[in-house]
Amino acid sequence: MSDAQLSQDEIDALLDGVAPDAEEAPAWSTRGAPSGRGLSNGVGAVTGSFDVASAGRFNNGHLPTLALINERFVDLFAKALYVFTGRRATVKAEPASVIKYAAFVADLPTPSSLNIVRMGPSCGNGLFVFDSGLLYFVIDSLFGGSGSMSATKAGRHFTTTEQRLIGRLCEMVFTHYGKAWESVHPMQFELVRSESETRFVNLTAPDDAVLTYGFTIESGTSVGRFQICMPLDGIDPIRDIIMREVREKTAISDARWSERLAAQVAAAEIELVAILASVPVTCKELLEMKVGDVIVLDIKPSIVACADGIPVLRCRYGNADGRYAIRVEEVIVPSSGA
Repeated sequence: MSDAQLSQDEIDALLDGVAPDAEEAPAWSTRGAPSGRGLSNGVGAVTGSFDVASAGRFNNGHLPTLALINERFVDLFAKALYVFTGRRATVKAEPASVIKYAAFVADLPTPSSLNIVRMGPSCGNGLFVFDSGLLYFVIDSLFGGSGSMSATKAGRHFTTTEQRLIGRLCEMVFTHYGKAWESVHPMQFELVRSESETRFVNLTAPDDAVLTYGFTIESGTSVGRFQICMPLDGIDPIRDIIMREVREKTAISDARWSERLAAQVAAAEIELVAILASVPVTCKELLEMKVGDVIVLDIKPSIVACADGIPVLRCRYGNADGRYAIRVEEVIVPSSGA
């Protein structure tokens, strides 16, 4: 074994060959681990880990309850846009997908209104994005135009008037999207702030997985989009709700069930009891009775017939074809009592 030892310069040279300086290494953010020094594979690529388990919890294109909620919102939003702008628009829901946040941001058109929204009661923050097509359709319609105005300057900031209209559009979306959620889960939406540049929106780490879906709005030649982006960690409390299968009752199945139930009830046998008279006696009087004693009955003209102790018919005592009988005089409605 050689006794030679590496000098400090040689050790530093080896370390530099394994990992570049922190200033030169690109940061790699992973779920559950802090951003830090990247590891080079020797050919300029940066290696790191990505938590696919979190993304696997959501099957792309198979979120039944969320799809139902979005379809409800489509009808509500189309009507609200007509009331707001005076122009009819067709709204279509787009399928949901799970992608990295960096990919979602990179695909956003400019200019767009980026609205950070607090989604209650326990879903954290989400991003509501209105693209220029939707914004200028609304703005042009409100100011008497044909709704076909388009933005030509990318990256421009919105004016104060445009920001106010964006605020009203947010309120309209919050109200009707909340209604679409009502029957499934109570949701409240609160605007935190609005931005026009993605570099000012740090919703989550670039490599974190997010759930994204949107809506396409068409009116004449105008086409716009409204998109929603939510970090997967933020929607964990409602994950089971938006993924469960939806089984809604239909009018046809209800009618068939009602018919079958009515037939079964009609064929059910019950015992009808009509007490002609009753005599109150004490235990002593009962024990003292002998053969030949006479019990006097006071038969009232009106007799109540009961089914399982519930009064159903008011009758009159008599005979028919040589048999004792009662004749129905009145059907007793349960709410009216005996």
